[in-house]
Amino acid sequence: MAGKPPKGGLAFHSSVLHGNEIYVFGKRDSENQVASQVFSSLNLERHIWKKLPLETQASDCEFAAMQEHKGQIYVVEKLSGQAKLIAKSFDIIQGKWSHNLQSKDEGPPIKSYFSLNVYDNQLVLFGELISLVFGSSNELWLFRLGDSEISKSALKKQSKDGMAQHLKAFLREAPYSDVTFEVESEQIPAHKWWLCKRSKYFANMFSSGMIEAKSSKIAVTDMSAATFRAFLEYLYSDDIELDVNMAQGLLTQADKYSVSELKGLCEQFLIGNISAGNYVHLANLSELLEANKLRDAVRDYIAKNIKVLKIRKDFEEISMDMLRDVVIKVTVR
Repeated sequence: MAGKPPKGGLAFHSSVLHGNEIYVFGKRDSENQVASQVFSSLNLERHIWKKLPLETQASDCEFAAMQEHKGQIYVVEKLSGQAKLIAKSFDIIQGKWSHNLQSKDEGPPIKSYFSLNVYDNQLVLFGELISLVFGSSNELWLFRLGDSEISKSALKKQSKDGMAQHLKAFLREAPYSDVTFEVESEQIPAHKWWLCKRSKYFANMFSSGMIEAKSSKIAVTDMSAATFRAFLEYLYSDDIELDVNMAQGLLTQADKYSVSELKGLCEQFLIGNISAGNYVHLANLSELLEANKLRDAVRDYIAKNIKVLKIRKDFEEISMDMLRDVVIKVTVR
């Protein structure tokens, strides 16, 4: 066999077939025990090994996987001692490295080993996510490919639902909790540091001289246990399941605790669920909480159905400000 195969034992390697060539990328320990990278190809017809250029001579690569796609060899590396990945591509025709994602955008935080495949013009990476809080879990990531490069702007995490479930479990199991909320007859444990990160209200409360800042138990009297638990689950996971009653309760709490994202979600949900049975309550609630998008939607609903609604007894419960805006809306129409 002509040429020389990579010397020494490879600590790891990954190989890919393109045409009649096998490309091998790996890491070896040389005779003087200094680690180095290896990138070579073997022509299967001529039985000739060829040493290929490396992008760098870095020796801190712990593990790598690669795939070929449209004349490009994509290599994803796990750096030693770092919970992140870098990805780069090798142009087979030009014989040089054409892209490197080791700059501002870090890859997914993978713990150790992973696999790499190509599907629908994407690199599909499957590996083990590392988390200081939740331990490890399997995660799936996609690198969207352009004509000849990896698009770092389109890197997408596909396991949001799985992570949301981990975070909800973390709340339920509450390891290392340092505060307990007493709601109705329930005791709901949580973590001050997490609540401070998600809510300015909690951050101010726990850093002030208020009684709650020094206490490990806080009584909640203005919402049901189910609503408060759903509120905390959102703070932990950014995930929420809404119905009309829950959305109304959470809209109030999101406003109180300064969680603007949740307030927006509840507002949007209620906009799509305005009815003759709740329009008065939503009108008054939107004004109280300054939920302007919801208020505008209720105004439009009343204006559209004014002939039917104005003969209802509950129509009298609408504020004068809302009635004025409804009249203006009807007049403009």
